[in-house]
Amino acid sequence: MPTQVNTLPPSLVSELSELRRRLDTIERAPAPVNSFDRYPTAEWDPVDRGIVAGNVWHAASIASVTGLVFDRIETKFTTYGVIKGKREPEIRLAAYRHGRDGSKVIVSASSTWQLSGDTTAYLAAGRIRWVHGIPFGWDYATDTDVYTIELQVRYAIGPEQIPTVRIWTIGAAPTASTSGLQTRSVGTDTDGKNFNTLTYKDGSAYGAGLVDIPARDTGNAKISAMQYCVGLPASRVPDATPDGVLAYDLTWKVSRSPSLSEEVMNL
Repeated sequence: MPTQVNTLPPSLVSELSELRRRLDTIERAPAPVNSFDRYPTAEWDPVDRGIVAGNVWHAASIASVTGLVFDRIETKFTTYGVIKGKREPEIRLAAYRHGRDGSKVIVSASSTWQLSGDTTAYLAAGRIRWVHGIPFGWDYATDTDVYTIELQVRYAIGPEQIPTVRIWTIGAAPTASTSGLQTRSVGTDTDGKNFNTLTYKDGSAYGAGLVDIPARDTGNAKISAMQYCVGLPASRVPDATPDGVLAYDLTWKVSRSPSLSEEVMNL
């Protein structure tokens, strides 16, 4: 009976498959840093994000991603107070290479997404999946640069201008005697209760004037830091693209394609 010399025994095929699986595992394994696990924490709360340097891109959060194992990442964030027509921030992801001379050069960027939110303030979550364009795996083997990914923010609309409340008031230093004040009745209601007015004596420590009461609401949208930024295999996030894919609880739109030339607070 003729022998098929080019046919491998099933046992050898299985062994080669297992060897390839182990080599793939070794290739993707991160270099050991410590003998214990380290899980960095991040702030969960959305915090005020105002305009910086005339409304250029600036980082709300930065992740050190030097030595990435996979070609794509996933990150998550929360927002509050994103309000249609009043407080609509733009967000994007941008990757940077930090050279040994201290230089910082943009490597890639995702699309720009405009978060429109709702007509009232809601707490919402967003998730981005992105093919980052940073050297990873074996491609990073001879690279000595540091890489970071930033969640960047600027405004398409806003921040909202909150008017200052101005009132007339009578006041003095906290140590002033109240002898310079007097309450007088200026009328009586039908239920017998008096309408009173507060007056002060000329020459006393008290005086009247206009006082501005600052608004407690800053008018800014609130966006959290990245709660995580992790590299994942294509089997876990097959929908990731070089433009990025955003999922967000409220209204949003893609406002611009990826650009490496937009002005950034690049420190």
